[in-house]
Amino acid sequence: FEEHLVAARSNLAFEPDEQAARSLEADLVRVGEAMDAMADEAASIFVFFESDRPDRAGERMATMDRKYAALARALADLNGRGRGIQHARFEAQLARADSLRQVEGTGSSLVLVMIGAALPFGRRIRAQMEATEREREAHHEAVQQAKAAAEAANEAKSRFLATMSHEI
Repeated sequence: FEEHLVAARSNLAFEPDEQAARSLEADLVRVGEAMDAMADEAASIFVFFESDRPDRAGERMATMDRKYAALARALADLNGRGRGIQHARFEAQLARADSLRQVEGTGSSLVLVMIGAALPFGRRIRAQMEATEREREAHHEAVQQAKAAAEAANEAKSRFLATMSHEI
């Protein structure tokens, strides 16, 4: 029991809430004192039994019951305080979770607004790309027609020169 009590006290060093740590420390001191008183009373009862005085041991049993009740109250108080601290921390975590949910909701809304704002620009860029593609295709068609006309003119010139060469 003493080892667990020492370990519990050493764990209080990691308690971020100083007031809670002080309260828990006071409760642990009460538990330790109640346990020591009960153990002392038990030792005296055993001494009476060993000295063959069961009547005195029986009288001390009532005192032992009171010491045990004091220990049970101290443990119940410690348990209640621990539960209270856990409940307060749980409520604080719930509040942080609610706050994070609100931040997530706001972030999601902002993302949707950004996407909604980007859609018209995307459509405009798409329209510009389609217009540029149509213009490129028209220019390509014009280049093809000019090339065909140049080849036809070149062919006509070649025939003319061949005819003239033949005539001369």
